[in-house]
Amino acid sequence: MTTIQLSIAQPCDKNWTNMQPDKQGHFCTSCKKNVIDFSVMDSNEIYKTILNSHANICGRFNQAQLDVPLPQKAEKSSTGTNIFFSFLIPAFLFAKPALAQKKIGKIKATTTVCSTVTTGMVFRETFQKHFKFSGVVMDAASKEIIRNASVQLKERTDVVMTDSAGNFTLTAKTATPALTVIVSAIGFETKEIDMAIPADDFMVLNEIISLHRAVKLLGEVVIVGDVNRSRTGAMSTITRISRYTLASTRLITALNDSIKIYPNPVPRGTSFSVTLKLKQTGNYTLQVVDAAVKLLMQQQINIIGKIHQQNILCNEKLNSGIYFLRVAGYRYKLVANSRFVIK
Repeated sequence: MTTIQLSIAQPCDKNWTNMQPDKQGHFCTSCKKNVIDFSVMDSNEIYKTILNSHANICGRFNQAQLDVPLPQKAEKSSTGTNIFFSFLIPAFLFAKPALAQKKIGKIKATTTVCSTVTTGMVFRETFQKHFKFSGVVMDAASKEIIRNASVQLKERTDVVMTDSAGNFTLTAKTATPALTVIVSAIGFETKEIDMAIPADDFMVLNEIISLHRAVKLLGEVVIVGDVNRSRTGAMSTITRISRYTLASTRLITALNDSIKIYPNPVPRGTSFSVTLKLKQTGNYTLQVVDAAVKLLMQQQINIIGKIHQQNILCNEKLNSGIYFLRVAGYRYKLVANSRFVIK
């Protein structure tokens, strides 16, 4: 694989926002040169632009694009594009290059050839959500509590039993978009509760689950003996499963108020607004992943107030579907997470 490595020996001190926009980036009136915006390009686009240039190039880069090998041929994405998002950073961040993590200046490209060999097993990262489900199980007719009822996740080994007061608390982790809780007890119909999983850790507290008795009258049964015969009534248990979907309003998430996306769903080819309400200011990492948990974009941002607004441009080539916007703090600890839809 052929790679290039970019470096800027003397970063330009000119303000990006004061330059005149043009097709490839901005035009610097001080230097009378075009400054190409490489920060929105993938490695293949960067390679082609530099290869086809016959003069010194001034460019604007993300810090992550500098002084690291960039492959000539980027792996083709299953969705057909490699870059879906470009960030519209507020102007005050460009006035502070150290915070924006971007550099402007003449670039020096070094070409190298390297071989990459992957050995062993490769694991895809999955984002596990923690959840807590608690409540009480009771008889639907008499309203009496049901002891020793089973509460478990469908097709999972996570299971708890109700206590002497009919209460239960089930805690587990999941990476699936939905799950089903099965509640059962001897002599009662089984109930299945479906719930869609939010993007954040969540809780369902004090859920009241009513079970119906599973009995059926069979009528008279004739008992035949050598001396006499008698008639008596009989009952038998039947197996029946009822189900309902838990309302989304019953789900309590720890991160609901931390991040808001508007509009949602987001039309392709338009920008959408992200409002962050975090407890602390400082440097954070903003990430976009798809439903398969593939990292599509990662951007360093600096938050100077408890409420921060960021505009994101959604590329029109992006496929329709569900995506996740994540905010990570120190050592990439997740502090906010939200789901949005591209239509």
